[in-house]
Amino acid sequence: MKKIKYLFKRIKGMNFSNMFDTAKEVSKETGKNRFLVLFDIIHCGYKYMAGFVDYKVFKMYNLNEEQRATYITRGVNNNYVKLLNDPEAMKKVDNKLEFNKNYNEFVKRDWICLTEVSFEEFETFFKKHKSIIVKPVDEMCGKGVDKITLDENTNIKQIYDDLLKNNQILIEECVKQNSKIASLNPSSVNTLRVVTLKKENEVKVLFTALRIGNGKSVDNFNNGGMFTVVNENGVITKPAISKDGTIYDVHPLTHEKIVGFKLPNFEIALDTAKKCAAKIENVRYIGFDVVITEDSALILEANPFPGHDLYQSVAHLDKDMKGLKPKFDAEIFGK
Repeated sequence: MKKIKYLFKRIKGMNFSNMFDTAKEVSKETGKNRFLVLFDIIHCGYKYMAGFVDYKVFKMYNLNEEQRATYITRGVNNNYVKLLNDPEAMKKVDNKLEFNKNYNEFVKRDWICLTEVSFEEFETFFKKHKSIIVKPVDEMCGKGVDKITLDENTNIKQIYDDLLKNNQILIEECVKQNSKIASLNPSSVNTLRVVTLKKENEVKVLFTALRIGNGKSVDNFNNGGMFTVVNENGVITKPAISKDGTIYDVHPLTHEKIVGFKLPNFEIALDTAKKCAAKIENVRYIGFDVVITEDSALILEANPFPGHDLYQSVAHLDKDMKGLKPKFDAEIFGK
């Protein structure tokens, strides 16, 4: 029944043009008949609750039925969220301002909200920190996040007015990341994604990945960045991959080696995410973006609807090409 409800919901809001384009692309890549590919996309949507983006990103056209059943697809991830997270409680975590207010002990940086301070207070904050990060409170994937640096030509009042107009009302001091991690890409803070599950007052880590910027001020996978998985010892054993599927063993701008990189303070970062997760009520499944600093770690933000697109990249799977659903199900359902 869940699959049928999900399928009808997806059909109602589906972008059919993009779905047909996906079928066309896969047909061109594989040599398979376009209509057979389209039928297979629909089949995966019904049987595995996979969207056409899942079908393309996870290359489900190259997988057999046994392999496909192991993937955390869009629908599977939605069900995890529905089961584990209360919708009202999610709002307090998802909203960046609310998160900063409620879990400031893990934020560990100065911040203000433009709608709660005067222009003079903003000016004082800006002059104190020189460089600031400005954010909307309810956007995702790094959208609307900018870095602004003060110099002799800066019109602070104009910036203040523009930020209010653009709803970039959360203002934070710039975080200084660990120098070793900065060496991978210094233009952005390169964050550790830590996905946690709280079950019976115990917090477990389900997944860890390092997001790395690529010349921009943000590291988001959906905004020009790349990512790679991190093993239980804090070591990167697989190459990074970008949204367009480009594989990187070495960072293209800094020429730093990615594979074999060991994250400093990795256990501290995991512990920080787990402690924060333990304090959040009624949201049991969370993706934390953790900044590893020189001698500690802090939470940049928390995502009560963790993006499943990071979980099963073709660049990071074992030879059997199986996904992470069995692992997640074992922890969530005790299977």
